[in-house]
Amino acid sequence: GYILRDYFKNLNELPTLNSVDNIFIMACDIHSKLKEKYYLNPNEDEDDSYESSRMEYLIANQHGIFGVDSYRYVEEYTKYSAYGSGYMFALGAMNVAYELNYTAEEIARFGLEASAEYDDGTDKPFHIYKIENNNCMDNSNFS
Repeated sequence: GYILRDYFKNLNELPTLNSVDNIFIMACDIHSKLKEKYYLNPNEDEDDSYESSRMEYLIANQHGIFGVDSYRYVEEYTKYSAYGSGYMFALGAMNVAYELNYTAEEIARFGLEASAEYDDGTDKPFHIYKIENNNCMDNSNFS
């Protein structure tokens, strides 16, 4: 959290997170800064074709849901997604909540609760942040 918060606070211009291509460009920039400013050790497996950023993250906004893996591969999801060790439990719970027409926040909470209940790598507390304004990348959100 601290590294990404610092990264976004120090940008002169916020990235446009509206497509797979634009998110890929941002992910490459983050990787470069991770190595340059935060001293990332990108070595995982010597047989890997690319350096790892050693993190995975989801971006959800009015343009869609985008997952970024540690090798900067960006995938767009149409309903919901989950990352981490308990992702299978989360996906199962989110599927049920989605089919029952729960809100996005409720779907996320169901996924987190299921993951925390059944996966020993997921634990509470967790936080769900809901950004009400249209400018999801406003730097004030990273204070």
